[in-house]
Amino acid sequence: MEREFLVIKFSESFMSFELHFYALLDDWRANQGNTRGRVIVLLFRLGRMSNCFPWAIRFFLMPIRIAYSFIVRYLMCVDISLHSNIGGGLRVFHGMGLVIHPDVIIGRNCILRQGVTIGERRTGSADVPTIGNDVEFGCNSIVLGSIVIGDGAQIGAGAIVIKSVPKLGVAFGNASKIVRIREHL
Repeated sequence: MEREFLVIKFSESFMSFELHFYALLDDWRANQGNTRGRVIVLLFRLGRMSNCFPWAIRFFLMPIRIAYSFIVRYLMCVDISLHSNIGGGLRVFHGMGLVIHPDVIIGRNCILRQGVTIGERRTGSADVPTIGNDVEFGCNSIVLGSIVIGDGAQIGAGAIVIKSVPKLGVAFGNASKIVRIREHL
């Protein structure tokens, strides 16, 4: 019985590792010509991959997590938790001041610029946004609370978003307003 559990646990770990590996390849392609973005997503994905293994193996992968903490968090001032669920194709431009809550779910092919904050509206609550695929964030935009940002949405620079944005919606401004719905990506 115990052996079956270990086999199932190992196969789940391998599948999760494989998903993160392919997400890393997508991230690498998405950040072509952007060295800082590549370093951020490379160390993030490697750190996420290290979470897929049992504690005994994670101990030997600790240098990756330390490199992530030191290089990405302290030198580049980017705070993306290794527990955040982020789809492949993540593009990070500049990155300084980027903060993403650990419970946030972000879809594929999203673009994050400097100063973007995605998190909870009130301290201690678990109300965090869910971000769709192909969403683009302008610099210094803030997305807070239990809201949904639809696929293909654009969040303008400096926008404070506290209400859901529909699919292909464009939102900007302080206490953002949906200014229009685009016809296609």
